[in-house]
Amino acid sequence: MIDIKDKALCCGWCSACAQSCPCQCIRMVVDKEGFFYPQVDEFSCINCGLCNKVCPFENPYDSVIPVSTIAYKHSNDVIREHSSSGGAFSTLAEYVINQGGVVFGARFTKDWQVEISYAETIDELDQFRGSKYVQANVGESYIQCKKNLIKNRIVLYTGTPCQIAGLKHYLRKEYDNLLTAEVICHGVPSPVVWKSYLEYLVQDVSLISKINLRYKDKKGGYRYLVSGKNITFYNDFASDSIYCKGFIENYYLRPSCYNCRSKSCKSQADFSMGDCWGIESVNPLFSDGLGVSSICVNSSRGLLLSKLLFKNSINIPFDLIIRYNLCYSISAREPLSRAYFWKQYSQIGIKAIEKTIDRDMKPVWRFVRKIRNAIF
Repeated sequence: MIDIKDKALCCGWCSACAQSCPCQCIRMVVDKEGFFYPQVDEFSCINCGLCNKVCPFENPYDSVIPVSTIAYKHSNDVIREHSSSGGAFSTLAEYVINQGGVVFGARFTKDWQVEISYAETIDELDQFRGSKYVQANVGESYIQCKKNLIKNRIVLYTGTPCQIAGLKHYLRKEYDNLLTAEVICHGVPSPVVWKSYLEYLVQDVSLISKINLRYKDKKGGYRYLVSGKNITFYNDFASDSIYCKGFIENYYLRPSCYNCRSKSCKSQADFSMGDCWGIESVNPLFSDGLGVSSICVNSSRGLLLSKLLFKNSINIPFDLIIRYNLCYSISAREPLSRAYFWKQYSQIGIKAIEKTIDRDMKPVWRFVRKIRNAIF
């Protein structure tokens, strides 16, 4: 029986345990920080132990060393402009759809939370493009994925490393028609704080018609864009957003993100994808301001597909990815001020971000953090 005594040992919305339970006696319950954890109905539980067997935290995979590492740009600049980086996801997803397959990815819901859903047409892929800096609800996507695999449809499942690991454990066998791609993940922020941020920008979130957290400014850099039908609620550089500031400081990441057991491709994904920071040091001409994807190809199946699909690419050293994407292999550091933030959040809501940052900038706290970093 799954029993979470330490929240740092549960990635929650992988929900592999809940989706695997033959008695359906596990439900995902939200805590005060907005994160979901499994709760077992002990009277219905038959103690089969399946929930423990499929838990990616209790049964972590070994790390995978990439068989190839490349930098890639989609040939369609419009798609690249609407993608987080270089459009690698779109290339994979378009291939799968054209093969009659189905693609799973993260999309915004009607109330602008995030969930894992699926697409079966090229037009439906647009909802999955772009970054969503909040933990996505996996829902029953593992069950839906398995149903399509059994029908012999090719499936591409994309998500965070822990979500891919959860899927692999849920399936409990390899499928030749399954492709998986993980995002290089910094950590997943709280849905509660995300909701508060949107309400801080606009009281009625139903007025929002578009959110782009990776809006590519033609002058360079990325912006947060939140807009309605005839109004812009927010359009500024991401680094100036109060939500982004708290995200970068790790104030409201899920507790397991400080102890991630799916880093370094322990998820067993076919591809690990992210921004190709530092590409200028390898090939300055390859970067043109519209974004470049870094791709770790982790399997023989992925290698065959990458040679077929990622034509507009160059080989890059694996060290480049590790150097500029530390979160590929290193968990986010839990800040000393995390408990302080949540105490303030319970009293003043989203303004707790600025209050916590202000406190952290005081000399005494800067000194404490410096000492802690030196020790740990």
